[in-house]
Amino acid sequence: AVTLQSPALHQRMLIWRTAASMIREHPVLGHGPGSFAMLYPDHLARVLAAPGADALKPYALDVKEAHNDYLQMWAEAGLPGLLAYLLLLAAAAGFLLSRVRNSTRTREDRVWRAASGGALITFAALSLSSFPLHVSPVTTCFWMLLGLGMSPDAPETAAKAGPGIRPAAAWLRAALVLAAVLASGLLLYSNRLLLLGRQALEQGQAREARVLLDRAADCNPWNSQLRFSAGTAALQDGDPTGALHEFQASARGLADVNLWKNMARAYDRLGGQAEALRWARRATATGIENVDASVELAALLLRYQQAPEAIRVLQPWRDRPEAACLLGRHHINAGQYPEALMALRSFVTADEHTAVSTGRRWFKG
Repeated sequence: AVTLQSPALHQRMLIWRTAASMIREHPVLGHGPGSFAMLYPDHLARVLAAPGADALKPYALDVKEAHNDYLQMWAEAGLPGLLAYLLLLAAAAGFLLSRVRNSTRTREDRVWRAASGGALITFAALSLSSFPLHVSPVTTCFWMLLGLGMSPDAPETAAKAGPGIRPAAAWLRAALVLAAVLASGLLLYSNRLLLLGRQALEQGQAREARVLLDRAADCNPWNSQLRFSAGTAALQDGDPTGALHEFQASARGLADVNLWKNMARAYDRLGGQAEALRWARRATATGIENVDASVELAALLLRYQQAPEAIRVLQPWRDRPEAACLLGRHHINAGQYPEALMALRSFVTADEHTAVSTGRRWFKG
């Protein structure tokens, strides 16, 4: 349950404050469709850098949506886009209300219009704290149901317009419903393949994951999350060039710490030291506390013989097993055994699962 002390509420309030930062920057025309996810990390960093914002840092999350469709619409499409969207919803609500009150048609017609009105109210209310407008299957079903509720009464239209119009209207309605069902089915199939591909990745089956994610991309080539997952599978399959291609395509609609970390890994495997460090540094500069990103950057710096900067990056995390392992390994390789023992103290006191998994990662070989 969400209460006034719930972390979920504080997280949403921080997300909304970040969205408000975007709106203040371009309140009239917005930043452009799909720009929220790309701009969120930079604006979050600004919000967290403001005086008195230290208490907000524990609630910082890396998100793709504003958890409020109206704020996200304003940030992306500007004030004209938000007003047009609100006017559309208000006009639909007014139309449905008048039809339900004044309808003399069949009980079935009234039920359809009442269902459409209920869907409209639910969708509008849910948009205050979530993002149904950006969930493709939900949005497709909503607009389909709203369109059916707002369609003209076929018997009245046929009586006024003469013979032949009723079958035409019925065929048009059927075609629209079929198109919506096919689109929803294609999106659901793509999401199912994406889920299976991610499960294969978690199980270490990179080759099978690539096949599944390639099929999903054929169904929905504009899905940035899907392209990111395909790039991750390619990277695990030993193809950094293919991975980098997918990551670059994903970056057009996605701003994510994991994306930047994986781009750094791909450039590192291809020998691009400068680009690898650039993307690894970007992953640590989002304002979101992320020990994994810092450890990834430090590992690259150590590999490129930049130990002083690597140690500075790891200092804020020296009590975490991941950072302790990396520091300990560096001091051992340098023959600095007292420093290694001091660095490895938190690793020794970590729980068994964390110690084993972290040790395998940083001390293998």
